[in-house]
Amino acid sequence: MERDKKRRVTRSQSATKGMSDAVAAQKRPGPLGSSILRPLQRCSSVMCHRGHTALVAPCTDLKHETPNSQSYSVATPRHIPVLLNEILALLCVKPEGIYIDCTIGEGGHSEAILNVVHPKGFLIGIDCDKSVLEITERRLGKFAGSFKLVHDNFLNITDICSRLNIKAVDGIIFDVGISSYQIDNPERGFSFNKDGPLDMRMDRSSNLTAQSLINNLSYDELVEIFFKYGEERYSKRIASRIITERKKKLIQTTGELVTIIKKAIPLKRYRIHPGTRVFQALRIAVNNELKNLTQAITHGFSLLKKEGRMVIMSFHSLEDRIAKNKFREFKMNEQAKIITKKPLTPTEEEIDRNVRSRSAKLRVVEKTQ
Repeated sequence: MERDKKRRVTRSQSATKGMSDAVAAQKRPGPLGSSILRPLQRCSSVMCHRGHTALVAPCTDLKHETPNSQSYSVATPRHIPVLLNEILALLCVKPEGIYIDCTIGEGGHSEAILNVVHPKGFLIGIDCDKSVLEITERRLGKFAGSFKLVHDNFLNITDICSRLNIKAVDGIIFDVGISSYQIDNPERGFSFNKDGPLDMRMDRSSNLTAQSLINNLSYDELVEIFFKYGEERYSKRIASRIITERKKKLIQTTGELVTIIKKAIPLKRYRIHPGTRVFQALRIAVNNELKNLTQAITHGFSLLKKEGRMVIMSFHSLEDRIAKNKFREFKMNEQAKIITKKPLTPTEEEIDRNVRSRSAKLRVVEKTQ
């Protein structure tokens, strides 16, 4: 275990070699010709192998904001971007560059990129969750004119760029999976620890919900989803129990589903919450996540300039496998080189600061032609 810890720390540190703390102030012209003094206290100076240097501004002084919503009245912790310095170093962010954050969420990674590219460069932030974009719009307001937020699925990345008259970009980020903002809101139905409606839609304009899947799919279809998307070993038992219970009454809440799962399986054999894999599987099925990611990686790669980079951060093996296989495909076709032979993972220090970062894996590819 001690050896694994050292390997993890060393691997992550190697990606950010050359980083140093600095105190700086950056004065840049504002969008209307005004002068904006933006202090960067305890910035990190990050240099990539191509010699580009990026100043990484801290996010610790930012206040977390929530959208105006009666259903989400409890304030959640401020979003903490995972592997932030590593991502900026490996993207080789340059002031005049154009970047796409395909899952912008609350804008932690994008804010750090905009600290470098504003006002010469540009960033496109995509998210299918419209409510979180309200938060991000306010958070990034100081960079007005240097970014565009788009409510859409990253599957449509090519069309989005076409609408904005952007033909090629310098870098693309995929921070794949569910966000803290979504987990912490029980009304969204993503958490097995908080009772709420069985929703799980990232895009709330969509009609398909977890409740509709649970109450309408056949036994075989439920088994397939739980096993294929959740790698749940007791898929058959859980599906059978769901079929039995839904004959008595409609299954409507996350709490009801968790109770059903616990009754179906031998709890002593679980080291994680018994609902973890089923909830993951339902979320993936509701949002068609794996198919969308596979296609979006292909579309996004075609938009990269030569030497442009794509960064994919995933939080479970199914997503990571897609990233690994797609990068290998690009390499075999002599279109790219893989920057990370093995995925980068958070240091023990980062995990201590943000426990939700513990399962993150970061892969990077660079386009060569």
